[in-house]
Amino acid sequence: MSTRVFALFLILPALLLAPPVLAQKQSLDVVRKVVIDPGHGGDNKGALAYNGVYEKDIVLQIATKARKEIQSRTDSDVLLTREDDRSVGLKDRVTMANEAGADLLISIHCNSSFSLTPQGVETYVLSEQALKEESGKLSRQVVQPRGLYASAADSSAAAVVKEMLQYSAFRDAHTLASVLQGAVVRRTKAMDRGVKELPIVVLRGAEMPGIVVEVGFASHPLEAEQLTKDWYQERIAQAIADAVIRYDQIAAQARSGVRTPVSKSN
Repeated sequence: MSTRVFALFLILPALLLAPPVLAQKQSLDVVRKVVIDPGHGGDNKGALAYNGVYEKDIVLQIATKARKEIQSRTDSDVLLTREDDRSVGLKDRVTMANEAGADLLISIHCNSSFSLTPQGVETYVLSEQALKEESGKLSRQVVQPRGLYASAADSSAAAVVKEMLQYSAFRDAHTLASVLQGAVVRRTKAMDRGVKELPIVVLRGAEMPGIVVEVGFASHPLEAEQLTKDWYQERIAQAIADAVIRYDQIAAQARSGVRTPVSKSN
């Protein structure tokens, strides 16, 4: 037996018995809490996928995996708007995120079409018109000076603070959407359908950057099959974690006065 082989026999047991090296969690400066919203739930089943699985089940599985991925890679706290198959109102989801003091709101959905042809990933932010409508409502609401508005002198001052938070969230949501869209496309190799604006109810009134990501078309035969597979859901979950980490870096640099170009390749 050669000296090299003999040495290998001596080292191999030590390698097998050595404890696994755990990856160190990344400390996030800005994103301390993330709320992930699995769309639909309960009687609201969402789209019926080509392979017979409902959207509500697919997105809950992805959301659960995304929470685990973020928590394993960062020190950020992650909450889900629903942990199981239950109905949650659209406005209640935003309220949950606001009251939790979340730094990001990520709502996960599947797209669908009457045609079997459309496919790909797209991400939505709240439209500017919807933001203006929400701003107009504040003048008719009584905003209590508590929580994030505790330092406000009265309800009028609290309403001003709330409006400022919503406008800031609207601006930063575009950064989050761009980063997340690129991350999901990169991980899944799916068609890139871009970032778009819509007056989405689940994003109205959000006091943190919020987006809706349509992770694929449940009506497309291939994507429907992929969306129900663990390995594909894991890729989406990894992409969401990638985006949270990258957004945190951009936001931290912005706070320090360093301008960072944002592109889907980041």
